[in-house]
Amino acid sequence: MNVNELLLGKNTYKIVEIKAHYVDSEYGIINGGEMISYRFASPWLALNSENYMKYKHSSIKERRELLRKIFIGNILSMSKHLKYNVPTTLEVDLELYPLKVSFKDISMIGFKGIFETNFLVPDYMGIGKAVSHGFGIVKKLLRCNVEGSNI
Repeated sequence: MNVNELLLGKNTYKIVEIKAHYVDSEYGIINGGEMISYRFASPWLALNSENYMKYKHSSIKERRELLRKIFIGNILSMSKHLKYNVPTTLEVDLELYPLKVSFKDISMIGFKGIFETNFLVPDYMGIGKAVSHGFGIVKKLLRCNVEGSNI
């Protein structure tokens, strides 16, 4: 395929170079009960129209549990596409906050924040809905020692 120009709105841009970068990343359950911390670098679109109504009419505790179950489902779905069979129970702890996002000119709720899981997720992998549009991108949090504690 030969691409010489890119049309964005009313502007045309000449393409002078195309590069692709491929990284063979590891993923899967972490043995030994270790949890890894991640952050959402872009909003996670977790809710469809059906579970949005359930979310909207739930208590804070019920919302957290609903999001936890949806997140686990997203990891299982991602694993299925990667042809990886999750051999044990997924553990997840979410600390998220809602924010308004627009996708295809539709206003919806997305979530940002941090999470811990016993599943190794490659950096910049998308989780949830509309990952091909840049939503749900995750990035591992770096661990550092502060006065002897692991954070």
